Amino acid sequence: MYWIHPQTYKVHYLAYSYKVNGGGLRFREAFNDREINGVVFQDYINFEPLSDTASLEHLDKAFLTERLKKLSDIHLENILVTINK
Repeated sequence: MYWIHPQTYKVHYLAYSYKVNGGGLRFREAFNDREINGVVFQDYINFEPLSDTASLEHLDKAFLTERLKKLSDIHLENILVTINK
């Protein structure tokens, strides 16, 4: 799921479920938007729900009510965008 700003069209948040290693849910908050050769990149703060009963559709509410635990920061570094002509 994506939460996209209605004026800038940039992703502010995203959430997903995964099945490997026991599965779970993740919620990410975007920051540090930058454009390199016309492609927008963002870094993220990665969260998981405090409750095993959380649902993907309600992770935004869990974020707003501080029911997510910060797991990590995701920083994209040394980005290179090559344009083939």
